[in-house]
Amino acid sequence: MRLFRDLDTLLDDARGAAVAIGNFDGLHRGHRAVIGAMQEAAQGRNLPQAVLTFAPHPRRFFAPDAPPLALEPFHVRARRLRALGVDMLYLARFNQALSQLSARAFIEEVLVKRLGVRHVTTGENFVFGHQRSGDANFLAEAARTHGFGYTAVAPQTAEGQACSSSRVRHFLGLGDMAEATAMLGRPYEMTGRVRHGEKRGAALGYPTANLIPHALMLPAFGVYAVRYAMAEPLLPETAPVWRPGVAYLGTRPTYGGDAPWLEVHALDTPEPLYGHRLRVQLLAHLRPDARFADDAALQVQIAKDITQAKRILEATHA
Repeated sequence: MRLFRDLDTLLDDARGAAVAIGNFDGLHRGHRAVIGAMQEAAQGRNLPQAVLTFAPHPRRFFAPDAPPLALEPFHVRARRLRALGVDMLYLARFNQALSQLSARAFIEEVLVKRLGVRHVTTGENFVFGHQRSGDANFLAEAARTHGFGYTAVAPQTAEGQACSSSRVRHFLGLGDMAEATAMLGRPYEMTGRVRHGEKRGAALGYPTANLIPHALMLPAFGVYAVRYAMAEPLLPETAPVWRPGVAYLGTRPTYGGDAPWLEVHALDTPEPLYGHRLRVQLLAHLRPDARFADDAALQVQIAKDITQAKRILEATHA
């Protein structure tokens, strides 16, 4: 998959594609339906398959001081798109100039002039342009005018609810991993490089691999049943080797912490992990974060957490 960060200098072989447009934050089931419709159109017309997305997220641009809302870092989103078979990824910088483009100008300047789109796919609820003045109907009319195809994809549902990034964030905030998983179509995942910590887990008899989370929207703090795998190599044909674990996500209030950490304790034979990137799938929220009176009380609770995590992981064959 080729990544293009400058849409003003595209060569002819990077233009003329079928293009799925959206933020695709989390790449949930609804997003994959939009990309699937793009791929179907591309295959039917023998076109390259492309995705147009934006950075930062428009909501982040308009409210830079608001808490982080991204569900995963861009490099993870790119890896997932590559695994889906996308040929080209266009990354448009969402800045003041782009935010001021009218819906008509976005179509004419970005889609037609720069990308030379042959087919466009979005969700039915897609809105774009200055003050969100364009929608799917507007885009369909423009497609007829400019001679490219257009497909609007209906929302996908899970458990009777439309799949959306905002609903995924809602369920993650509640620690409801079953609902989040249903929306995503896969377990929610965090990634990061293993850092040296303060060795408190090892001193308690439960060594952990410690990760500093990206600047993302974080799930509910507390303890989770997880499975983890090495994040390298990132080749899509390389199947990850998942291992069972129990993880703590939080600020470690027992020890006066203030910044969040993700601490993963292996439930099988651990291997050296320092310096490696890990993928950690949060499968079930076991309990909220808590402050303990002393190390002995924390040790007792950790033992209970591990017993509960093993029971859940065995039941799900994770």
